[in-house]
Amino acid sequence: MPCTICKSTECRADVCQSSIIDESHRELVRELTATIEYHVYNLSSWSPYRVSHIEYPPSATIYQGEPSEIKRKICSMREAYLIQNTKKCVKRNLQGVVSIWSVGLFKRVLPRLQGCFRTSYYEQYNRLLIDSRLVSPKTVTDYKAYIIGLAMFILRKRLPENFLDLTDVPDADLIPARIVYRDRVVYKEIQVHSKIVMEMCSPDEKYLTDDTCPICMDKIQSNNVVAYTCGHAFCCDCSTESLKKCGRSCPMCRAKTTHIKFKADILPEKFNILMNLVR
Repeated sequence: MPCTICKSTECRADVCQSSIIDESHRELVRELTATIEYHVYNLSSWSPYRVSHIEYPPSATIYQGEPSEIKRKICSMREAYLIQNTKKCVKRNLQGVVSIWSVGLFKRVLPRLQGCFRTSYYEQYNRLLIDSRLVSPKTVTDYKAYIIGLAMFILRKRLPENFLDLTDVPDADLIPARIVYRDRVVYKEIQVHSKIVMEMCSPDEKYLTDDTCPICMDKIQSNNVVAYTCGHAFCCDCSTESLKKCGRSCPMCRAKTTHIKFKADILPEKFNILMNLVR
């Protein structure tokens, strides 16, 4: 019977030294790493109230009730999203790599795959396995399920601590500025209850910006610019929208904002709008 890896009749899969093994391992690690990094990057940028790839959910009922109840519902919906959407995407990406692999190739590649990740990752994952088919995979389907499960386990480990645990998230950050209903869009003008302080700075203070606003890309005028605590600066209009939609988070680096700096020549009408949001 020919080897299931190199197809030679003078070889066996358990002792095969074909370059196919190394090439397959590298391809799987590359795809697995890229897939995990992609999802971690996207999920890490979610606002505290976000529960899916759509910025605003089709129902506002999850934002009703006590803060602890709202946090529980958000975490529950995020967990469902990981299972129903993210896992499917991970499975689809990895399927493109291992679709024609044989059991013999899986047996040779899996130990190498485990060695590429931190020992604690796959040791913890193996301790959590309760399905006998995954504890000791025997078929191609078992091996695929094991690798997908390992990928999802590592992805969860890489997510921010407050993705599935909102205990330390301020209550004011749990409700979006815009709530979408099935038949209409309602804009909810919320105030930023985070004690953001408007602070006038010296005329020669430098902000982290060039000649254009990083959001709207329009040229920034000296009397139409404010800077957040982190130093990133935006035009007043974009800062207003950011405060409504992102709360205290800087739209550039997501850092929490406690002060908004402005200069003495700021346009009065722009200043009044910002003051109404942060007071």
